[in-house]
Amino acid sequence: MQEYKIFLKYWLFFISIGAIFRAVLIFLFVEKFDFNIISILFYGVRMDTIAFSAFSIIFVLFYTFNFIKVLKILLTLFTSIYFILEISTLTFMDYFLTRPNYLFVEYLKNYSEMFNMVFGLYKIEVMMAIPFLLAIFYGAYQFFNKTVQKGEIKKRLILLPLVLVVLALGARSSLDSSTPNKSFYTFNNSNIDSEIANNTMFSILYSIYLMKKEKFYDYGNMKYEDAVENVQVLNSFNDNKNSFIRFQKSTFDRKKNVILVLLESFGHEYIGHLGGTDTTPNLDSLTEESLYFTNLYATGTRTSWGVSSILTGLYPLPSREYVKANKSLNNFYTVASTFKLNSYETTFLYSGDADFDNMRGFMLANGFDNVYGKESFNRDLKKYTWGYCDEDLYDRALHLIEKSKDKPYFLTLLTMSSHEPFDYPKGRVEPYQDAKLEGFANSIKYGDYAIGKFMKQLKERGALKNTIIAFIADHNPKAYGTF
Repeated sequence: MQEYKIFLKYWLFFISIGAIFRAVLIFLFVEKFDFNIISILFYGVRMDTIAFSAFSIIFVLFYTFNFIKVLKILLTLFTSIYFILEISTLTFMDYFLTRPNYLFVEYLKNYSEMFNMVFGLYKIEVMMAIPFLLAIFYGAYQFFNKTVQKGEIKKRLILLPLVLVVLALGARSSLDSSTPNKSFYTFNNSNIDSEIANNTMFSILYSIYLMKKEKFYDYGNMKYEDAVENVQVLNSFNDNKNSFIRFQKSTFDRKKNVILVLLESFGHEYIGHLGGTDTTPNLDSLTEESLYFTNLYATGTRTSWGVSSILTGLYPLPSREYVKANKSLNNFYTVASTFKLNSYETTFLYSGDADFDNMRGFMLANGFDNVYGKESFNRDLKKYTWGYCDEDLYDRALHLIEKSKDKPYFLTLLTMSSHEPFDYPKGRVEPYQDAKLEGFANSIKYGDYAIGKFMKQLKERGALKNTIIAFIADHNPKAYGTF
């Protein structure tokens, strides 16, 4: 086995780095959780070995047949990517309490916004990480350049079957029929213990594998009679015993315009009327003249989950959001569909990239006449990480409202100024002193200021006389639960 000794050294290096990053994660969350440290480290070695062994099968083949130059580059890239993913895990887990998974991949598809957001939030950390990663890349290449050398192919071929068997066993980590899955790193009912024990490379690749295998039901193809039979309990709430439809006679003498405002990350922690920080005086004042709800809960951690659930009235799928599920990209119910059937003009307006998470495709295919994104805004306006600020969004909405006088309209707005990295216009409001300027509290205080300005403009223009306006958050800043 002397010929393949380099891979044993690399495995020890790989395992050591994994243990160090797990120790950092435990340190970061030590005040919030109780950890089974011994089990975390033990299962961590198992998961790191699975990841290392799987990739090493490829490396070993290149090594055996003396494709050394290619192998050095592959090993250097693998090592560098490993460090990048482990560093990314520190921030990803802080937000989602899980290792990077398919969401991480979804974010990477919009690399420009993601880089700007990460750089805005962790500018110092990114600047420090860049020379560190360059040093890793250089050091890894120098290490492999010295230690990975050509050898006798015949001698290596003799040992290759044994090496491949060892690596295959390491990649499977079991002699049973089960292939690696979540059970391989779950050792108690603490999700945080399991996620720290997991390996980030495995987490990302396994989640992509599951998404590829996932099958979505063919929505809408169930026979009406079967649907009635399956949910008979609903009929007790309907006057018509043979229908799911419940008709509620309107108390209005004419059709009302409807504006639905989806507020980015407006969780209760920052809503004064809901016991949060004193950062939403305008929203709070609306409770004195409006109907308000105090027991609404987020359906997920991302805007795409919130948007799809609010517009469809359906609880989201546990993995892929309706806006991206293949079977929901045509003839799928949204509230816009009902408005459209009643001769409303239906419009979705977002000040960022309306193609993000397939929002434009989903909206246009399911009840919305118009979808406008950042391309519809005046390019002379200042553009932020995710698009244009809330004030510009509401100004654009006012312009659309002015054009809709001859037809009732359903207008859905999605704000973005309270999204990380909180690069909203400064100087509009007095900062909330108990929080940093570029943080959730002050970004929401600005968002509330924009709401107050919007409502004032609507009143001044008489646009509220025949209009219902609703404000709802898409999700909390961190919607993974309490500690």
